[in-house]
Amino acid sequence: MSGAIDVVVDPEAGSIDVTVDADTGDIEVVVDAAESETDVYIDSSPPGSVTEDSVSTLTNKTLTDPKISAAIYDTAANELLKFTATASAVNEVTMANAATGNGPTISATGGDTNIDLILSGKGTGAVRLTSPKILTKIVDTNGNELIKLTATASAVNELTLANAATGNGPTISATGDDANIDLNLAGKGTGGVKAGGSLIRTVGKETIWMPVGAMTPRTTNGAAWGSVETTTNKVMIKTLDFDSATVEYAQFGICMPKGWNRGTVTASFKWRHAATTTNFGVAWSLAAVSVGDDDAMDVAFGTAQTATKTGGTTNDFYTTSETSAITIAGSPATQDYVIFQVAREVANGSDTMAIDASLIGVFVHYTTAAATDA
Repeated sequence: MSGAIDVVVDPEAGSIDVTVDADTGDIEVVVDAAESETDVYIDSSPPGSVTEDSVSTLTNKTLTDPKISAAIYDTAANELLKFTATASAVNEVTMANAATGNGPTISATGGDTNIDLILSGKGTGAVRLTSPKILTKIVDTNGNELIKLTATASAVNELTLANAATGNGPTISATGDDANIDLNLAGKGTGGVKAGGSLIRTVGKETIWMPVGAMTPRTTNGAAWGSVETTTNKVMIKTLDFDSATVEYAQFGICMPKGWNRGTVTASFKWRHAATTTNFGVAWSLAAVSVGDDDAMDVAFGTAQTATKTGGTTNDFYTTSETSAITIAGSPATQDYVIFQVAREVANGSDTMAIDASLIGVFVHYTTAAATDA
């Protein structure tokens, strides 16, 4: 050694010797007392490292850019975290704590612009997330949106997905706090919901076709039966012909489907006309009344609603737009018998055709309250 520095603490208790080795740069601190002697060595190689001849605890010490060789151990000397070095690594994991109301973060950072954060189990082990929060979407391997998620404030109902054993299908079900919960599936725009490639019948608008063959002309001012054969292909057209000067009527009845919501309906009219030269406008109307078990059938119809159409070509097939909502008189109930009355409104300003208008049939459009009649 090149020399020693003696620091005397207490002549009776002993002294502290500090020795610097000129060859190695080691610093030796020796506390010599009657009862004990402790040697502490601070090795100059490698630079900045600390070694002792026994385990010690560092409390409230700052380590600047520490190097950890392979692992961090717990208090029982078991491996807690292991580290694997990658040559020329540029990406890493960053851990950040957080203030009140926020969660700490483990994130991928580094030199690359886009970096995956990869979590993997051992062997067939999985990565498990307890009550994970997914913000707005799940994307596929190409980064395209696969599933989008929309949060509802104070939500109490949710979807539950369940897998299944052999012979059973997996289940998507509505669950939550409410006693009865619909499972809502919706297409975009006019798109429907399909199962096995086919559209599923859902609650909504339905149509009943009523041809004139199922109608009865009224005894008073009833429309006349007509039949036309086309010239070239001999197509037969069965009609009810409505006069251009007198309001004439025909009626039909429907026991409405069980799924009907018992609300208003609309109608559209299918018709033709014979040859004429000018003024082809026709106005059609439909009114309705409902009767139930043991109800009188001599009842007044509700207010009729009208739809108009302008023809122009002999024996062309014409269809009107839908009427406004038709309120059915009476007190409609499930599977009531509803009587409909169709008329030509010759006093309507849009009815200008001076010959018979020949009705072919009527579409009745109604709304369901259930997907089936079960």
